[in-house]
Amino acid sequence: MLDSKNKTQIDKVIKIINELNDNEKDLIISDINTKIQPFKNDGTLKKNNIKKEAAIRSPKVPECSTSKKQIEICPLCGKSNLVKKGKDNKGNQRYHCNACKKSFNENTATLTHGSKKDGAYWDELIKGMLIEESYADIAKRTNACISTVHTHALKVMSQILDDTDRQLLSGNIESDETYQTPNFRGDRSVYKFNFNGKEEIVHKVPDHIRYGIPTAGEIKALRRKGEASRGLSKEKVCYATAISQNYTFCGGPVKMGNINKSSLSKRILKNLAPDALFIGDSSSANKQFVKDFNIKNELVISSKDSRVGEYNLQKINYFHSELKRRMEGRNSFSTKHSEKYIAFIAWKIKNRKLTEKDKILAIKNMMRIKSKVDTWNEIKATEFPHGLRNKNVN
Repeated sequence: MLDSKNKTQIDKVIKIINELNDNEKDLIISDINTKIQPFKNDGTLKKNNIKKEAAIRSPKVPECSTSKKQIEICPLCGKSNLVKKGKDNKGNQRYHCNACKKSFNENTATLTHGSKKDGAYWDELIKGMLIEESYADIAKRTNACISTVHTHALKVMSQILDDTDRQLLSGNIESDETYQTPNFRGDRSVYKFNFNGKEEIVHKVPDHIRYGIPTAGEIKALRRKGEASRGLSKEKVCYATAISQNYTFCGGPVKMGNINKSSLSKRILKNLAPDALFIGDSSSANKQFVKDFNIKNELVISSKDSRVGEYNLQKINYFHSELKRRMEGRNSFSTKHSEKYIAFIAWKIKNRKLTEKDKILAIKNMMRIKSKVDTWNEIKATEFPHGLRNKNVN
């Protein structure tokens, strides 16, 4: 027999069930029949002769990954007039855009486009990049060639660079320049490749000879002889940079030697929002830049006000310290790829509060609307920045 307390609880449950519609009642009764098994008076399990109905299961929520995501915008034209168009030979969903009349799949315009590597490889690659692991260690861990890892890493960085170049900096914008010796790492004079099973050798003129730019070793040799220029000179690369209060960044190498108005306008002007307040030092280049383009500004004396007051340069100085740490470290990078590396370093700073898993997912799901993904050959054929070349050398 049920006591009064249990009977009261059962009455409440029955009252709740009676308030449901017929379909919801059937689901609850079916669930009770499948989960509650009655017992005999002696405690043994009684045979349940009630016919079990097919369990109704809710569809599983797909995991957030590039292979299961729903495409809503055409990566080729940016329109949203899409229809599904079957699947490819790998089982990936294909789409057709009624606006540009082109077809694509979920990997189009993403870093995995055209890659034969699986998702696990890309996860390990991006993870190694985030912790600044050497390419040799990443290659060993992923069982891949160092050259392949390096090229794929540059593909990841170019994806981030393209996304960064399309962002506008608004609010208080701190701007400053930094200088670094040119780095020609990986620029070899002899390349070897296999052609029809036979090893061929191609001789290539190194960039520092082609464009008349001294290497770090040559500059050190000149310093030992007392012939190198002191301070800022045409022997160093100038990087023009700007960063907002939420760490949105733009910048890259602009010229050899000291900054000027033309370099600032070419690299930073296109990323400034109309409401941007330009904060920089009181150099002649900055004064001419804000005057000619009528930009709201607060120019400070770098030796006194760069770290104090309402308008300062602390964020951009912090970024420059991170940039130089990487440029001068064991895993430094070449000048011709520096813009990609700088964009990646800035992205890490901006997203520093995300977990490692979220960072990997954000990079893998990054899509470049109306933009062509860099191919292997295009990355390999990257030239030394045109603005850094010596005009007197053919």
